[in-house]
Amino acid sequence: SKMIRRNPTRLEIRQDDVERLQSFRQEYKKKLSQKPGASGK
Repeated sequence: SKMIRRNPTRLEIRQDDVERLQSFRQEYKKKLSQKPGASGK
């Protein structure tokens, strides 16, 4: 029972990780675009 439960949980964690990474990237881009002179570099 526990063994069967482990795989789906791992998949869920991986999906959550991907979503977090994407949102983190968007926030990072926002910060970069807000910086003055960012487009100059």
